[in-house]
Amino acid sequence: MLNARNVTYSIGNFKLVEDITLDFKSGELAVIMGQNGAGKSTLLKILAGSLKHYAGEVIMMDRSLDSFSDLELAKTRAVLSQHYDVSFPIPVGEIVLMGRYPHFKNTPSANDNVICEKAMEMMGVTQLSDRDYNTLSGGESQKVQMARVLAQIWQAEENEQKILFLDEPVSSLDLHYQHYILRIAKEYAKSNILVIAVLHDINLAFNYADRVIFMKTGKIVKTYSGDEEVDKAVVSEVFDVKTEIIKNPFSNKPIFVVDEK
Repeated sequence: MLNARNVTYSIGNFKLVEDITLDFKSGELAVIMGQNGAGKSTLLKILAGSLKHYAGEVIMMDRSLDSFSDLELAKTRAVLSQHYDVSFPIPVGEIVLMGRYPHFKNTPSANDNVICEKAMEMMGVTQLSDRDYNTLSGGESQKVQMARVLAQIWQAEENEQKILFLDEPVSSLDLHYQHYILRIAKEYAKSNILVIAVLHDINLAFNYADRVIFMKTGKIVKTYSGDEEVDKAVVSEVFDVKTEIIKNPFSNKPIFVVDEK
């Protein structure tokens, strides 16, 4: 569904992403991890079509990513970025409706409005609909933006392929909503939508992801899929910390404990 072939992105002589080759399929929740500056967000932007002028090739649904128009991309994939700056007063409901803009010309249909209502309800922000977006807390604005991207791709019809890109979707959220957001991402993946996320919390990543991709200095270090046993030496290499791995008593997934000495 989405394929990167020898992708490299440079600024001057510095390579932010170097010779990346990856394949993603519908129904997968893939998480990209690594230290700050590892190239995670840069790679996500390239895969989403938000960053141009890279070497190599990205193929989306058997077409070169460069061949998609902005409107085609907007109907096919949604992107949750790390930061959003809104410099004018705007109601929360209008922010969420922006997710439907690619799907209508002038006036939203009744179905567009229903989708936005359902997305806001899913994210627990319905009561904020008339609030000025600029008055929200960091966590509230993050949930509103998540509602927007969910409204944008909502649900894939039969034989329809869609992609959800999430760049640090839980960074400002409390413990409950961190798990809630990732459960939603997992459910979307199960509905035949490809979900690719950047996360910093390794325990959340391994609890929810179908595949975890480790990056360091712009390169892929290791990929873990399914129940594949994790080598703590790889984790230590990627994050420059000493770790031990124990089992989560609830899910039997790995839990990574860091030695802070």
